[in-house]
Amino acid sequence: MALAGPGELLTALDVLENALGSRPTPEQLRKLTIPELDELSGLLGELSEAQCDDEIPGGASLIGGWLGGYWSEPSLRGDLGKSLLYYSNLLVLDPLADYFDDRSRLPATRPIRVRRKEDKQFNTLTSGPDMWSRNGSFGSLRDAPEEAVGRFAAIVGNLYSLEPLIRSGVVVLRSQWPILSRNSEALAASVRHDIRSKEMQSLAREPSTAGDSFAVWDNLRGGAVSFPSGVLSSDEPWETQHVFYDLAKTLAIADAAGAQHVPSTERDLELLRTKVSSAARSTYPRAFLGEVARVAVPSFDIPIQQAVAMRESSASFEDWLDLIRRAGAADDAGQLRERVQDELRPAIRSVEAEIGKSTMLSLLDKTLADVIFTGGVASIAALASGGSPIASAGAAAASGIVSWIRRAYGQRSLGGAEAVLAALVRGKEKS
Repeated sequence: MALAGPGELLTALDVLENALGSRPTPEQLRKLTIPELDELSGLLGELSEAQCDDEIPGGASLIGGWLGGYWSEPSLRGDLGKSLLYYSNLLVLDPLADYFDDRSRLPATRPIRVRRKEDKQFNTLTSGPDMWSRNGSFGSLRDAPEEAVGRFAAIVGNLYSLEPLIRSGVVVLRSQWPILSRNSEALAASVRHDIRSKEMQSLAREPSTAGDSFAVWDNLRGGAVSFPSGVLSSDEPWETQHVFYDLAKTLAIADAAGAQHVPSTERDLELLRTKVSSAARSTYPRAFLGEVARVAVPSFDIPIQQAVAMRESSASFEDWLDLIRRAGAADDAGQLRERVQDELRPAIRSVEAEIGKSTMLSLLDKTLADVIFTGGVASIAALASGGSPIASAGAAAASGIVSWIRRAYGQRSLGGAEAVLAALVRGKEKS
């Protein structure tokens, strides 16, 4: 793992400072040229390649939705601060890597052929991450140097505004691009598996609102287009390919860092649950046990500076993390049910009472309850122990997606929010 000094991880900020000679000022950043940005792109790319297989010590959580990719934008500081109250470490996508990458490592997407009414011939339509991800990238802006440099300076400014979190390792930046390249075959196998899955197709095609549409890329949810003239029958299953690829690539990114993907909505959670069940069913039948209980805890609207201060100095925050760790510690359904009743709910009430007394914590808005922890047990017993021999038909996918799921949500030494989330993901066994 690349180091900046004794015991310190090398970050994108270190690369910038080493290349520019010192901590850059906004004025210095705005004076950079396109050739200088090209050079910085190469140096940052070397860091991305060097770190892409490094597991984060102690694990981390990769939050789904907008936060995973756009966590550094000022508009999402409230969501970032909220997440810092529930997760010890966050894995996030490196916005500089996303800015500079040329997208050549993205897979080709399956074109969709749509029949024209007038002559019954077909129009061929193509969409996908290659199209959606380029807007605002260096490649799209390099012919407009002022805009290209301005966007780069804004990204760097956002990172420096969160410097303490990055330097301390509470927030860990990783580039997704080397991971997508190295796992291209497993990602393709995962998408093909989901295309053939009746359960995954049914869920992906359920009507949804703008707020709970499935992600198809880091900057886009939903976006499905209906074709009244009719899609060629052999292409129709591939209308959902982008939903399935986005889920698979998120699991791959989390796995490369030894992290756990955290769905951001109930529908995202259901998609992940269905994927877990679908990926493992033929090889590990009846591997999922019942969910025991859910406990809703307050979701706080907190400025990022207060979240950082709480992590550094508040005894209440340590109590909060302790109760989360205890929530997932039991190893059978009866013990866990008792733990929820005897420890978790009283502990939550205790923390809420402390929040009411603390000057800093009393500023938090406790009116929401959108974070759900579960007291679920359900270790994936067959998955974790190796289960039955893998059938040859599933061998290609087993080397990728099944192993990612096993490591993230199986029976291993999970602690804190990881253990609680793992139980929630495994959910109740589907008939």
